[in-house]
Amino acid sequence: MLYGLRESLAMLAEEGLDNVFHRHHYLAGGVRAAALEGWKLKLCASAPRWFSDTVSAIMVPDGINGSEVIARAFKRYNLALGAGLSKVAGKLFRIGHLGDLNELMLLGAIAGSEMAMLDVGVKLEPGSRAELLAHSFTRDRRQRSMTMRVVFLDRASLKAKVRTPGFGGEYVEHEKTAMDEIVPRLTGATVAIINKVPMRAETLRQLPQLKMIAVAATGYDVVDVPYCQEHGIAVANIRNYAVHTVPEHAFAMILALRRNLLAYRQDVENGVWNKSDQFCFFTHDIGDLYGSTLGIIGEGAIGQSTAAIGRAFGMRVLFADHPPPKMAGVAFTPHEDVLTQSDVISLHCPLLPSTRNLIDIGALRKMKRNALLINTARGGLVDEAALIQALDEGLIAGAGFDVLTVEPPKNGHPLLDVRRPNFILTPHIAWASDGAMQFLADQLIDNIERWAAGTPQNLVT
Repeated sequence: MLYGLRESLAMLAEEGLDNVFHRHHYLAGGVRAAALEGWKLKLCASAPRWFSDTVSAIMVPDGINGSEVIARAFKRYNLALGAGLSKVAGKLFRIGHLGDLNELMLLGAIAGSEMAMLDVGVKLEPGSRAELLAHSFTRDRRQRSMTMRVVFLDRASLKAKVRTPGFGGEYVEHEKTAMDEIVPRLTGATVAIINKVPMRAETLRQLPQLKMIAVAATGYDVVDVPYCQEHGIAVANIRNYAVHTVPEHAFAMILALRRNLLAYRQDVENGVWNKSDQFCFFTHDIGDLYGSTLGIIGEGAIGQSTAAIGRAFGMRVLFADHPPPKMAGVAFTPHEDVLTQSDVISLHCPLLPSTRNLIDIGALRKMKRNALLINTARGGLVDEAALIQALDEGLIAGAGFDVLTVEPPKNGHPLLDVRRPNFILTPHIAWASDGAMQFLADQLIDNIERWAAGTPQNLVT
């Protein structure tokens, strides 16, 4: 048994989980097409949201015993169909599309099921359903390659060369898109490319032809993922593109703050050096990173890369513990201990209901008075009013932020008014090195092309 489990896991790893899940979904769609469009039968699942990629339960016509269909399929066609249980016993048969099944296997299953139904008196046109199933297996790919319309709604958010998808169809770019322009611009589109344009349920309901949302970022909180899951809209995001640029930006702020570079530059501009009695002057503390403690909240790829830089500086690294899911192989420290022990705390976690205002005034009061707080992740992780209070009261030594709760801050923002040498605010550019943006742009189109070819990657639905 253990040998079989090991081999099964090896097969899954070789194919790739994204590809396995897509194959199951793809095969299930073909079986449902044969049942609904070909045989004109009903499924036990009453709505698409209940459709399963594991098994399809097909209701037999009134007056037909599903158990007889199952028995005839097994005895005469060597085909094992599943039975209905309890209240649906004898009313349906089930065709599975899980495991290592392929198109040929399911074509045989459909043909055998059809012959068994004909044998027990179901009125069907022989042979047409297998043909319809085969058509279903190729229809989606053919339609994608011939008629796909791809629309990028906020092209100006990406400073990189974006290649046109390699399949046929129409590719349209808009520099930016207002809320009332989303539906008109996506009408008839198969794929929407977005960065920060919100795709909520009320919008998606008006776009029945939309089949994929390609997010030009790692975060996808602007997309109503549950709605997409229920309605078969694929959502793909970008992975691991910012594993160097964001940590480097974080450490640029850490070094500037720890060594008080902004304060010293201000003194130089104000003529303090000119008036000095010696070759240098010491108006502000200068701290070393070596030997200090770096607390990281978020142990993903960016958090891990930040940790690697910290260790290279000789810092002790602590990863804050949190509820599952957690990354395997990471040694976690209780969240409260990270707050109280860290000389620098860097945030690299997603914005979720559970992480909103994760760093509030209570957390800031627990931090060391010489601690720095760095947020290159998401606005909303920190209570911004509490941060200003902490800086004013000297609860922490400084902060570096690349994100705000509202972006862009068209109506102003309290952090824009902070004029302190121990606070750095940059306009959400930690991710935006030239190399990172080109990597993102390439992966963005890769995601679309892989989805169109039937081998999707980086799906979040």
